[in-house]
Formats: sequence, C-alpha cells, structure tokens
Amino acid sequence: MSSEQNPAYDLLSPSSLTLLINLQRRPDNPSLA
Repeated sequence: MSSEQNPAYDLLSPSSLTLLINLQRRPDNPSLA
C-alpha cells in the first residue's frame, strides 16, 4: 500500500506516531500527558 493512496496508512507511519508522542509529552497538554 502507498500512503498517497491510503491516507489512513499515513496516520500509522513512524513520523505520524512520533508527532503524536511529542504532542502527548508537551507540558502544556496535561490532559494528554
């Protein structure tokens, strides 16, 4: 599958997971911490 053809697959890409982890680690987002 290609991320260009399957947007949902792009959400599971390492870069996207890293972004999610970074957001959860942000101190200004205690609700996600």
